Amino acid sequence: MEIDVNSIINPNKTETSSSASLSKLSTDLDSFLTILTTQLQFQDPLEPLESSEFTNQLVLFAQVEQDIQQNKNLEQMVSLQQDNIAVGALSFMNKSVDVAWPVTELRNGEASFSYILTKDATSATLSILGENGERVRTETAEVTEGKHDFKWDGKDDNGNTLKDGVYIIQVNGQDANNQPVEVGYSTFGTVTGVALDNGTAILEIGDVQVPLGNVTRIREPGETVADDASNGSDDETTEESSS
Repeated sequence: MEIDVNSIINPNKTETSSSASLSKLSTDLDSFLTILTTQLQFQDPLEPLESSEFTNQLVLFAQVEQDIQQNKNLEQMVSLQQDNIAVGALSFMNKSVDVAWPVTELRNGEASFSYILTKDATSATLSILGENGERVRTETAEVTEGKHDFKWDGKDDNGNTLKDGVYIIQVNGQDANNQPVEVGYSTFGTVTGVALDNGTAILEIGDVQVPLGNVTRIREPGETVADDASNGSDDETTEESSS
């Protein structure tokens, strides 16, 4: 069980850009004051230094410091928001979820997923691709509008058993006017880990990584996709198995 949220909820956070800028400004201001003090010590009493110039410099330093402090406050607000996102994502740990995502995991030689046609098609093809985009399995897909479940036996087009891992789902369909039919995808699994990517919560379902926003359903403990049909789901469900 892996929870990778250290970059967000970790007391030993790295120094922010505002903190670094503030530190550099402090060093620059110290150097400026040292130079100014030295100039004042050695100025010609008969021709004293023009005070307006270094006064403007001090005002400029004050303005820059104020801007940096404002940026620091914004960074703290963003960090707090990310902390909240991380805590919210952690509540999904060990939960069974449905996600709208065209990726599935082959585990122990099996994988199950669904595809959803937004309207009837005259023809449709289902392809399963490897992580690098190579096509490993091709099947004739259902053409009726609605949700269709598919169970894959983990074999390629030549009947070879493929290694477990992450695979991409791709369904291409055309309507009567030879226009592409929009297709949605749904996979199911248990959340085994949580990560954060640039402030976006990522759920890990085995080796599949899915943005938190793509979760469409949280299932009761022990509930599976097969239970949808037995519970009288309104979705048209056609279970397919590869031989």
